[in-house]
Amino acid sequence: MNEAAWATTRAGLEADGYFENVDYGIDGFVDGPDGSDESYPARGFVWNDGILDCASYPGILRFVSALQS
Repeated sequence: MNEAAWATTRAGLEADGYFENVDYGIDGFVDGPDGSDESYPARGFVWNDGILDCASYPGILRFVSALQS
């Protein structure tokens, strides 16, 4: 996904209640809105270098080598 496509996708996510959340230590993590299902406490996305990664919990993103500092 190129940067322009990500900007459009991110705008749509934000319109649905997603927001950038730095609390998990993952740059650019876009956190999903709270819902009634607490088994997915911080599901969201992170876009990095043309790749959009989705996670049901941001803690697993630390294992994505492209996201490691």
